[in-house]
Amino acid sequence: MSKYDINEPLNVWEDGLNNSRKRKQEWIDSLIEKYGFPVREENLLKEDFALHDMVKDDLAKMEKDYYAYQSQPHGSSLDDGDMEKNADKLKEQKDIISKTDADAELLERIREKSNKPKKYDNNLNAKQREEMLRNNQELLLDIDDNPKENGEWKWWCNHNIGAEAVRKYNNLIEKYTQRYNVDSNLVKAIMYTENACGHYYGGNAIADYIGISKSQMPMNIRSNIWSNFQGKHYDTRNPAQNIELATLLIKQISNSIVNPTAEKIITIWNSAGKNKISSFGYRGGMAYRNKLWLREIK
Repeated sequence: MSKYDINEPLNVWEDGLNNSRKRKQEWIDSLIEKYGFPVREENLLKEDFALHDMVKDDLAKMEKDYYAYQSQPHGSSLDDGDMEKNADKLKEQKDIISKTDADAELLERIREKSNKPKKYDNNLNAKQREEMLRNNQELLLDIDDNPKENGEWKWWCNHNIGAEAVRKYNNLIEKYTQRYNVDSNLVKAIMYTENACGHYYGGNAIADYIGISKSQMPMNIRSNIWSNFQGKHYDTRNPAQNIELATLLIKQISNSIVNPTAEKIITIWNSAGKNKISSFGYRGGMAYRNKLWLREIK
């Protein structure tokens, strides 16, 4: 899916192969001219490491053949059997060189692409990012730290409500995080923080019950944004589907962030348009690192 993958076919026509052989020989000649023969890897300058990697097998073969030739008595003649063996060996070497040329060209293309600067999508707004996440389009975000936020827990946050939610739905969390290879503690941290700080003194539960809330617990996920996710419809009022959808969304967010951390993932979970870690992200990160849902319920 990545837009940085090589997705164009390699042109390995005859002219291309001839050009790559010529280029490879030029690389070999330049290394020998610079370092002498045989070329020793320990003598290489840093700037020549990549070049040497692409021709080191050929250099090793040249060195082996050179010493083999030196060890033979000069003036000795080869019989017909030896000449036939040498011809077969030469053909085999040409086949190997052809394959090595193609591999070298592929490696060169990979290196060219890997050296290009990555393009981040931080200029996109929340709706644009949400659409890309929903449709499984590649999104790349670089989320910064935020010294202005400290993640202080607000006075209305209730530990008991958060912990009870996680314990109630623990089996479903484990089921879906194992299925989709997601960190279960990350899902638990989000559920804990959403329920502890988004309860509205029971108002949220009542709104969910009568069907008027915009976002539905236990993950506090908005059905109008996320219920149709990557080609499948989820009923966010169903706890199992709510948690399954949240698990998939968390995975997608994690894959869209450079150097993802719990704080960064939870920030985008809570507000897709952010470019810096939010107070909610820091609170969720604290819940994640300290596993606050395991504390005793009073």
